[in-house]
Amino acid sequence: MYKKRANIIFIAILALSVIIALLVLKIIPIKENLVADAVLIYVFLCIVAVFSLYKFIDILQNKKPKEEVKIIYKSFEKQKAGEDIIERKTSDKIQKYTENITSGIDNLDSHEKVSELLLQNFAKSFNIVQGIVYILNKESNHFEVSNTYAVYQTETYQSFQEGEGITGQVAKNRKFLYIDNVPENYITVLSGLGQGSPKFLAFLPIVSNNKTIAIIEISTFEPLPNPTEQIINSITEKLTIIFEKFV
Repeated sequence: MYKKRANIIFIAILALSVIIALLVLKIIPIKENLVADAVLIYVFLCIVAVFSLYKFIDILQNKKPKEEVKIIYKSFEKQKAGEDIIERKTSDKIQKYTENITSGIDNLDSHEKVSELLLQNFAKSFNIVQGIVYILNKESNHFEVSNTYAVYQTETYQSFQEGEGITGQVAKNRKFLYIDNVPENYITVLSGLGQGSPKFLAFLPIVSNNKTIAIIEISTFEPLPNPTEQIINSITEKLTIIFEKFV
């Protein structure tokens, strides 16, 4: 579009210069000494026409990139602002869950009390239907039950070492494990309304100095909130400081 306009203006200027040159030649008597002057005037007008075209194209070419850069910059600013808002909301969400889960456990004097309140907080925030906390016994090097939530027949939960069963493997790997396709009847939840099978199972290792010192196992009917891993990492980071006092 800009090139087409530039060509039209160039042709117009060139045509105008030709007309002026012809008028000059027609009005002024053609003599030997005047022919050279007319040619000079014509050449001058052509130079003016070419220079004008050059400046016009230069202005247009310089203007377009600036407009594009301005548009791109504004688009980048909007995108960056949107990313900042999402990041801030995510950070606030993670902090909120961390504070809710760890609320009230800082000054408790035993791991049993910490585990009990911790599981109650998980029930309120994550709607867990069952939960169990294991803590490391350094003397026997076994993980033992610290406390449970809505679990029947707790005597069936035996102590274990690293690598034994799913929970023992989580202790060995020192990584959060989230199972979102728990088989039917793998876990049974009993209540006055009957029984059901949770669909989601999570294992949260509490790691200190590259060693698992406690494990939280929870089950739910609904998926954990997003961003799940970031929330869990924030929670377990704070819980490490709490459980270190009892191991």
